[in-house]
Amino acid sequence: MKTPTLMATAFMGTQGIFQTKIYVCFLIMFLASCQDINLEYYIKNEIKTELRNGVLFLNNNPFKGVLLSYHENGIKKSEIRYKNGMKNGREKNWYSNGNIKMDRSYHNGIKTGIHKGWWKNKKLKYRYVFDNKGRYHGNVEEWYENGQKLKNFNFTRGRENGKQMLWDLNGNVKANYEVINEERYGLIGLKKCFTVAENN
Repeated sequence: MKTPTLMATAFMGTQGIFQTKIYVCFLIMFLASCQDINLEYYIKNEIKTELRNGVLFLNNNPFKGVLLSYHENGIKKSEIRYKNGMKNGREKNWYSNGNIKMDRSYHNGIKTGIHKGWWKNKKLKYRYVFDNKGRYHGNVEEWYENGQKLKNFNFTRGRENGKQMLWDLNGNVKANYEVINEERYGLIGLKKCFTVAENN
């Protein structure tokens, strides 16, 4: 059996390790939160950029920084973050009236996370979910400008999986099917029906 002094020493040693882990975690979180501090802001119409094979260049160097653009009325039009010439971080777009148009996220040029778009009347236009490889993963939804749902699809790693539905502008079902093991079951689409006369 350990003596009280040895037990206290062992506890203090363990506590010291625990505190060290906390400090390390805090440092990592702090550095991660500061990763964009050194990014410079550029206004699109004041610099000359060039897009080559999907990579944005400034003065023959892959672009790093935040690229801003503005509508003629002075309202911000877009704010896009780049790293090594590729979109990295948030991309946001606005209408000329200041309403949000789009909010997306990227990692090294690949779409990730939740992407949202809005109509000019502030109603939601789409909501997509991407995995870390840029594939649809989860619920994919779209709406008409009047607020009527257009699409409600489900994906797993870029492939349709589960319940899938489409509607027209008036709310009538255009497609209603389910994908199980990459096989479709249900109403895939609608076709017009005509009355056929017996003598025709």
